[in-house]
Amino acid sequence: MRGATSFTDLRTVNGRHLRETFKDACSRLNLLEDDFEWLECLRDATHCQMPLQLRMLFVSLLLFCEPADPLDLF
Repeated sequence: MRGATSFTDLRTVNGRHLRETFKDACSRLNLLEDDFEWLECLRDATHCQMPLQLRMLFVSLLLFCEPADPLDLF
């Protein structure tokens, strides 16, 4: 039989490592997006943008890009 047949199977990564949460298992399998791209965007902008422009960029990221962890990005 192919595929997961239980919730434990869904939390098992590579048939060996049982993770505590489904989110942790998905993260280990690189199924979740992270905020690295948005963090790099903000870092680059700090070199050439004024504070008002940085705030507007951050708001745009929150509204249109749906970061996974907005507080950490802040």
